[in-house]
Parts: sequence; structure tokens; C-alpha cells
Amino acid sequence: MDRVRDLMTAQPVVVASDTPLVQCAVQMMDLGIRHLPVVDGGEVVGLVDDGAVFGCGVLVDGALWFRFDAAEADSAGGVAVPVVTVDAESDLPAAIRAMQGSGAAVVVEEGSVVGILSEHDVVRAAPAVVPAFRTIDAVASSPVFTVSPETSAKSGIVEMRARGVRHLVVAEDGVAMGVVSLRDLVAGWKGPETAVERYMRGAVSTVEAGTTLRAAARVMADEHIGCLPVLDSDGRPKAILTRSDVLDAVAGALDDESLFASGSARGNISAQIRGLRGEQARGALTTLIERLPGFFRRDDDLLVRIGHPRAAEIHQQRQELLAELDALAEIDPAEAGWKKRALALAEALEKHE
Repeated sequence: MDRVRDLMTAQPVVVASDTPLVQCAVQMMDLGIRHLPVVDGGEVVGLVDDGAVFGCGVLVDGALWFRFDAAEADSAGGVAVPVVTVDAESDLPAAIRAMQGSGAAVVVEEGSVVGILSEHDVVRAAPAVVPAFRTIDAVASSPVFTVSPETSAKSGIVEMRARGVRHLVVAEDGVAMGVVSLRDLVAGWKGPETAVERYMRGAVSTVEAGTTLRAAARVMADEHIGCLPVLDSDGRPKAILTRSDVLDAVAGALDDESLFASGSARGNISAQIRGLRGEQARGALTTLIERLPGFFRRDDDLLVRIGHPRAAEIHQQRQELLAELDALAEIDPAEAGWKKRALALAEALEKHE
């Protein structure tokens, strides 16, 4: 998965600047989409997201437009924001960096819109990119803004747009009751003054402090949800992990060239570790002697730089593994026990990684 084409959502719906907001809203609700590229005269001129559309009004009975008093725009051009465009064949890491802070990028090919690269797409890719030891603690947003159960639906939408978010944690006396998303409010619209507690879904996915970012991203991708509240032992929200947080973490991981290089090398080194079990074990051992010390050193430097709590312990484990690697190299493979020792080293390396 190296190119934008490999991860993007293909064939997005596009609109013109003069497309009425009610039409944009219908498209978003019917198709379950969040973004509409704005194209005029064959040129991409902006991007409309659902927060901007439903910050102006909502659909009633699926077609009638209930316009908020403060809303001024009535067409896509009035709420569109500057757009990030990337080529379908461009480098995926560069594209993810480019869309950081915007939430989505429009993918073009030979001047035509062919896809959308969204935060959700990046969340799907996150488990393969972020380090295995990275936890949500370092990336989740805090403090958490909450609303009371009695907050009106209209106030909730206005608050979301003002804060640039798509979810509100509903809490009473500081204890989280649930999460209301923009989609929950607009899909089940019951009136502007209806309390947000009437829009809350049953079970809400949450996550514990210390959970790996990979695991959290998998939950978000599998359940197609945009946030995971982090609760303390009393059920009080202490942080919230959003798609934007995950995107920032992915961009940060890709920006760390030593990590990126290590990630690229990992597959080859893993093959050599497995090779210790095969007929060419001596050759695999030679390759590991040449490459593993540098590989460990780059990862150890990264662990220290990010302040990983087990950096010293992991470094010590790696020194012991390298010592066994050197010792094994001094033994004649024809001697009894060499193969058993090589297999034990392979198992220890795989367990460590």
C-alpha cells in the first residue's frame, strides 16, 4: 500500500458551487458520505464536508430543509473550504502529511476527480504504520468537552461546528452517559429543541488508558466510528481519541525517517529470522549479524526519544539477543546442538519483535 490509489475511496460524488445545500444534504444522507468535492468548469475549487452542510440546517422527513437562523449560506460554494488535491499515483505518506489538518484530500488523475482520501481511510491503514508500542495516551485529546443530556439538538450541532468536531460526549455530574455524533443528530432529527440524550445510541465503544494505538484504530475502522472516549475508573471522560488524532499520529510516524526506514527493513529481517529454521540457517545468521545491530540501534534511539517507559528494559533484552547471535556465529554448525540453539534464538527474536 504505497500509492494514494491503494487507499482512497474511489468514484466520489462531486457537486458544483451553485448546488443547493439541501441537495448536498440529501446526497450525504442517502449515500452515507461526509465529503463532496466542488468542481466548476472541470476544476476542483473546494471541498464541502457534512459539518459545514448540517451546521446550516438539517433535513426533515428526508427532503425538507430546516434552516438554522444563523445560517447565511445556501449553496455548496458558500460553505466550501480550500481543498488539498493529490495525484492518484502519488506517494501515500506524502499525501497523508499533506491532508493533515484538513480531514480529507481530493484525489485527481489527469485533471479528473477519481477519489477521496479521508481520515477514515487513514485510520484503516494506521495499524500497519504506527509503532506497536505506541499507546493512545500520547495522542488522545484532552480535556474532553462534554454537554449535558438536556442540551438541545440545534445547540449540539452549532457547538460541533464551532469546535470543528463531529462528536459530543454526553455527561451528567461528570460521568459519561454516551456519545452523540453529527450523523446521529441529523439522521434522527426530532426538532431543534429536542434534548441530545434522545439521540444517543445504546452501547458506546470506549477504550482504556494504555491501549495501543493499533488496537484502538482497528476498533474505529471495524466499527466505522469517529471517536473513542477514554474513561477513568469512575466512568469520567479523561480524554478522547478521534480520527484526527490517529491521522496526526500516522503523519508523525511517517515523518520519522528512522522509523520509516526501520519499518521497511523489518520485513527482510523477519525473513532472515525465519530462515534460522531452514536449510540455509548459516546464511540467515550472517545476514542478521550484519543488519540486526543497526536495526535495533535505530529502534532503541526512537524509544528513548519518545520516552517509552520500557526503553531501558527493551535495550537490555536486545543486547542479550545480540550476544547470543555473536556466540552462535563462533560455533561450528556441524556441532551437536547448533541447530537447536539456532531455533531457540529464532524463537526469542520473534517473541521479542
